[in-house]
Amino acid sequence: MKYRLSFMFVLFTFFGGFGSQAMSNTPAEDIAVKVLNEGVNVLEPQNIFVWLEIPKSAKLNSIVYLKVEIKNLREKEKFAISSIDLDSSLGKGFRVKKITPKPINMDSALEELSAEYNVSVAPGETKHFIFELVAVNVGVYKGDIDVWENDNMVTRVAQISIEK
Repeated sequence: MKYRLSFMFVLFTFFGGFGSQAMSNTPAEDIAVKVLNEGVNVLEPQNIFVWLEIPKSAKLNSIVYLKVEIKNLREKEKFAISSIDLDSSLGKGFRVKKITPKPINMDSALEELSAEYNVSVAPGETKHFIFELVAVNVGVYKGDIDVWENDNMVTRVAQISIEK
């Protein structure tokens, strides 16, 4: 079973959805609207949605596909992807076999794997990136996936269990 993770889903789930309750001005709803409009923090680019798809579990030595979908919901401005980074706590369970599209450079400094790109996502466009990974260590692995635009990033979390 695969999961599509999105910040929108977390907000809808955490705040009970927007149904008829959206018309009231409870503090939780005000926060949800503020977060949707302004992002989680000042470092998160606006109107960029990132979804992750990864299996819930995998067998040792099997191939695992981590799919990253990036959609630009901006009206006029392109989104320039400078890198996609995998946190080392997630990466400890895997060896990277292949990344599509191929990054212009790979860097594994600062305890994370960084796939560097110079890719633009036009307004309304969606781009897909696939990390083909080999499960090399048994355990539960969880970590951040950061999609960078220069000094700004969108962060999502992925988790997988690798079994014998």
